[in-house]
Amino acid sequence: MKALRWSLALAFIGLTFTLVVCPGAPAWAQNKVVIRIGSPFKAGHILVDAAEKFKALVTQGSGGRIEVQIDAGNLSEEEINKRNSAGQLEMQSNGTMFLPAEYYFFSGPYVMKDFEHFMRVWDGRMGQAARAKIEQNNMKYLGTVYRGLRQMTAKKPIYTPADVYSLKLRLPNVPTWMVVWKVMDADPIGVPLPELHNALKTGKAESSEGDLPQIASFKLDEVQIDAGTKSEEEIVKLNSTGALEMQSNGTMFLPSQYYFFSGPYVMRDFEHFMRVWDGRLGQAARAQMEKNNMKYLGTVYRGLRQMTAKKPIYTPADVYGLKLRLPNIPTWLAVWKAMDANPIAVPLPELYSSLKTGKAESSEGDLPQISSFKLDEVQTHLIITNHLVQTGGIVINKPFFDKLSKADQDLIVKAGKEAEAWANNKIKTGEAAILVDLQRKGMQVIIPDAETFRVKGRPAVEELFKKEWPVTTWQEVLAY
Repeated sequence: MKALRWSLALAFIGLTFTLVVCPGAPAWAQNKVVIRIGSPFKAGHILVDAAEKFKALVTQGSGGRIEVQIDAGNLSEEEINKRNSAGQLEMQSNGTMFLPAEYYFFSGPYVMKDFEHFMRVWDGRMGQAARAKIEQNNMKYLGTVYRGLRQMTAKKPIYTPADVYSLKLRLPNVPTWMVVWKVMDADPIGVPLPELHNALKTGKAESSEGDLPQIASFKLDEVQIDAGTKSEEEIVKLNSTGALEMQSNGTMFLPSQYYFFSGPYVMRDFEHFMRVWDGRLGQAARAQMEKNNMKYLGTVYRGLRQMTAKKPIYTPADVYGLKLRLPNIPTWLAVWKAMDANPIAVPLPELYSSLKTGKAESSEGDLPQISSFKLDEVQTHLIITNHLVQTGGIVINKPFFDKLSKADQDLIVKAGKEAEAWANNKIKTGEAAILVDLQRKGMQVIIPDAETFRVKGRPAVEELFKKEWPVTTWQEVLAY
């Protein structure tokens, strides 16, 4: 994004000058002046640095008679400006919210070419008029600090305006900025600056924009839930090696001989899955995971997997030769090949683009995946095949877990179970709402004869139990 430029308002108000020069004032008042400077930014930001430099210069120049106190990172830009205008704060080293509304183009997205352009306009007729209006609001403008070009931060790559569609973008509560980003199809969220880090950490916002000093001083690199940027395979590898402490992922962490837990048509429903997972076979799978340096904390039900396409699909014959996007899971590829589809292995972060470009014609996935990846924009039909009971897992690196104190281990295990219960309740109560929302967005729902798909895929599943999943049989699984 081409940036916005910011200015520094260091505003003495009338009360300060009156205190210094008023005849008959007490001696202490003539000799001692306290100036409180408010800034919404953290230490290390250029506007706080500028306030610190101002403090040093004034302290030296007055021989210590003028005491400067800096309050940084505690109040919002709006509150600081309000207090400065009202005389409750002598100065501010702030963003541009002191600008009169009719002059806010000085801080408008895409308005100024660069800082030199900004200063030419600010030093001209329009800047003079803006400063005169600022003085009518009890503030005197002392200096401009260039903060740099504004950039975006996100948990996913952004290459084109299409990538910001519905993105929950944190913005200061500036109506003109909100308008611009809404037109660009983002979903701007007004969040005061002191709450920026927390908004990103909790998920209230998914993305932010700001100058580099803001991004650095608010330590936005520490918001460490990494969502949507790595494939399932890469996350499992990072977690197993300890490069990533935890994963909230699909099922690629399962040992290959136990991958029937995530096999097409193997499980009847989520309750059946949990009976098997809590039994002998699940215990054996978790023991093997621990040998692979991963400790299982919780099961998240993601719903039943369905198909999407640009045409209606009613029978297995309709998938003949269909370029169907799948994750790179050999057992899944085998089942769909047996059903005469043409499966295309595509990592999950590339799902949307593969359908948009035509690399794949169709996809399959649970409803939360279909909705969160906005597949309604690139697919017209949702086919209710119910071909797989989809779960995910909350998994922690075992060597990391083992190094924690007993109290921390207990806390993490408890949090994992509570997160599991919360997430499962959310999807069980919300799956129908997701379906309705996809319909409202234009997807046509097709309900085929799902049993015909199951019959077509059965021989491939039986063969997988013999060759890939020899630790059990389909009959044992179905007996739970």
